[in-house]
Amino acid sequence: MSSIRTVGSHRVRRLAVVSSTGVDPHPYSDAGFLFNRVLLPYVTRVLGKTLYDDMRRMETLVRASDLDWTIVRPSGLYHLPSVTDYTLVEGHAEGRFTARADLAASMLALLDDDRHSTPPSGSSPPSTTPPCSSGSAAKPPPRADRAKAADAARTGTVG
Repeated sequence: MSSIRTVGSHRVRRLAVVSSTGVDPHPYSDAGFLFNRVLLPYVTRVLGKTLYDDMRRMETLVRASDLDWTIVRPSGLYHLPSVTDYTLVEGHAEGRFTARADLAASMLALLDDDRHSTPPSGSSPPSTTPPCSSGSAAKPPPRADRAKAADAARTGTVG
């Protein structure tokens, strides 16, 4: 909470934070039994238990703050050399992967866009679900395509 108080004491109006879809996992309609019922719960409740517990605490503190805030919950992150035509959705996005470039671009865009902002806790009813997820892609491109894109970005060549 001291970090949030510090931000407020510097007259910062907006706070956008990155959390994870793993904080409140939902089954994916295009995923099978193994992913939804075994892998996802194992990652969020066993392997990443302390990580996701910390993110839940962060979200609770942010929601209780006096700042206008947005919590972004990207799905699994992967590399793309440039920003795509990503979308932000309120609630749960169907895509299981988010490009890091899209996450960065969306965070910067959110600072000037109040559509996904939640006013301080006393200003509006808590019925709105403010967390957003970047749904940039349903799945990452094949490894060979990612390698080609990374080489092109490194060397400055196209094609």
